[in-house]
Amino acid sequence: ERRLPGMGAGTVPPLAEQARPDAIVRVSDLDCVVGCRRLVRDEALLAGASSGGVITALSREGHRFGPGMNLAVVLADSGERYLHSVYDDEWVADNLGCDAHELGLLVDRPWVSAVA
Repeated sequence: ERRLPGMGAGTVPPLAEQARPDAIVRVSDLDCVVGCRRLVRDEALLAGASSGGVITALSREGHRFGPGMNLAVVLADSGERYLHSVYDDEWVADNLGCDAHELGLLVDRPWVSAVA
């Protein structure tokens, strides 16, 4: 069950039917929140929930990329629609079971990636 829209719908859009990904990285709703909060803190980007998931996945899988490689990341939407969920500590506590203190610790952890 997903509490945030945009990821985990279980349907494959026609554009992606022929796609053969090299890897699939699964992220939780809380991972999406943490990624969003890090984007705000580190890059001043207010991004949507799926964007936080993309950033978290990249931080986990960044070891796949090395010096001289080009990487493009698509952040599909703004975080404006998520002010009362992803960016609301009370919503996160009530819906994802992570209080503000614990969330702060997760956001403050170092990025996992060693992307060059």
